[in-house]
Amino acid sequence: MHQAVFEIFPETEVFGCPFHLGQAWYRKIQNLGYAPQFNSANNDDVGKWLVHIFELPFLNPEEVAECFTEYFIADKPENAAITEFCDYLVDSYISNESIFPPKILSTSMAPPTHWYLNDNVINDYFNLIKKQNPNVYSFDTYFYERLKKSGYNFIERWTKRVNIFSNRKVFFPINIKANNFAHWVLVMADMEDQQVVYFDSLSNHHNFEIHSDILEYLGLEHRRKLGTPLPFEDWKLVKAENPIQSNGKDCGVFVCTFAEYLSRDAEFNFSRKHMLSFRKLIAYELSTQQLINIHVEEDHIDEEIDRGWKIIWTKK
Repeated sequence: MHQAVFEIFPETEVFGCPFHLGQAWYRKIQNLGYAPQFNSANNDDVGKWLVHIFELPFLNPEEVAECFTEYFIADKPENAAITEFCDYLVDSYISNESIFPPKILSTSMAPPTHWYLNDNVINDYFNLIKKQNPNVYSFDTYFYERLKKSGYNFIERWTKRVNIFSNRKVFFPINIKANNFAHWVLVMADMEDQQVVYFDSLSNHHNFEIHSDILEYLGLEHRRKLGTPLPFEDWKLVKAENPIQSNGKDCGVFVCTFAEYLSRDAEFNFSRKHMLSFRKLIAYELSTQQLINIHVEEDHIDEEIDRGWKIIWTKK
């Protein structure tokens, strides 16, 4: 279809969707019978190779074919199914003559607003943070909605096997929805400092109801799990001073970045100008299931993000 569009409107720019690209590749992996290896990549060389192949869209379009040949084909596991998968990639994506060439599907060519962070992306990223930080716990994005709709008695089973008070920090990523308005915020329960901290990338925006609801939940959970009341007189509600977004699209990126920095007790040294780089970083981290910690001054963040994932890619 896009070829027909080009013929009629030659100046048209067509961008693919990284999410649907990943779905298509994963379906092919499933059809070849390698989904278990892909999903347990830490224990299987074939799985590791399959996971890393998802890094190709993060390259510039002109680099894709060369890197695929020099790195992935050279290190390809020797079996018929993987060879079939490589042929599929070349026919559908790698070659400039393929159905969807790199110039369409490379994420580096997509506009900044092309990636929308929905519940699945937010939940997957917070699960990755939780997996790599054993003293941090996170609820999923449906928790608060269910708490408000059905009450504590309905969601108390969500922590049947978990004592959230044994963690240093507990994250609550929350999507505010009202009057055709949707916005991501982050609430963090700091167990050491006894604070419930509210992070919002919209200037002068503070939903006190959400803030107090989380503290009330902690009180109910403390009594059920530990058998004693939460000492409310020692706890504080804190509205954080955090970087602010400049558009209507970046709230999810901010929430993920807030949580990643907070999980390792790092100070916020980023701003709205870095959000495109953090979008790419989040997508890369999710595809490889590996967080990349940024430890540089603000002026070097974009450069460090670009350098960091490329170093890991060339080390495989």
